[in-house]
Amino acid sequence: MKNQAESEKDSEPDGRENCVMWKRRTLWTGLALLVSLMVLLLTIPVWAAGEENTTGSCGDALTWTLDSDTGTLTISGSGEMTNWGLDDNPPWYDDRSTVRSVIVGDGVTSIGSR
Repeated sequence: MKNQAESEKDSEPDGRENCVMWKRRTLWTGLALLVSLMVLLLTIPVWAAGEENTTGSCGDALTWTLDSDTGTLTISGSGEMTNWGLDDNPPWYDDRSTVRSVIVGDGVTSIGSR
């Protein structure tokens, strides 16, 4: 029959088991931190995309602005808009899925054929 001191000694892990447990705990902690960092880095472009307006030229004296928060594409200035062909897309083409409304200014005399 074992006394209390021997029973406690048998239930305690030896040095190798402590080392393995420590390595496992460190590995899982490292993986958790890596996954957290990846999620944070992947969400930064989403935050940045919602905070800026996209703008450019769409004619000799016309500019376009896409407000990504409201989805409003505004064409302003004076004169004719560039006519884009089948192989040439308007500059807001890549953001077309975010456009919800269009405002064409009074000085715009044509909006192009495409």
